[in-house]
Amino acid sequence: MSSNVASHVPVPLDMLKRVLDTVGIFDVGSTWHRAKRRAAARLLISAFQRGTCSEAALVTILMSQIEMLSPPFPCEDVDRWENEGGGVQPDLAAPETVH
Repeated sequence: MSSNVASHVPVPLDMLKRVLDTVGIFDVGSTWHRAKRRAAARLLISAFQRGTCSEAALVTILMSQIEMLSPPFPCEDVDRWENEGGGVQPDLAAPETVH
């Protein structure tokens, strides 16, 4: 019977914060920033539990995955922008006519 001891070792929060700050995922009050920071923290915790324990290695892992953590902007921002007159989402079902 084997057990994964590393999965039970808590991640040092000060190290987690330093890695997030180093990569530029700061603790900002917006919903988008909090969601991105939470997703990045989950990635770091997973890497730490798999045995990656150095800050430099965690920074490298996070930087390589940063673009996949969240969309460039949340859907609710696009909806709000459109509702405020910023643009109209094209109706893909309707054919365009050229005059």
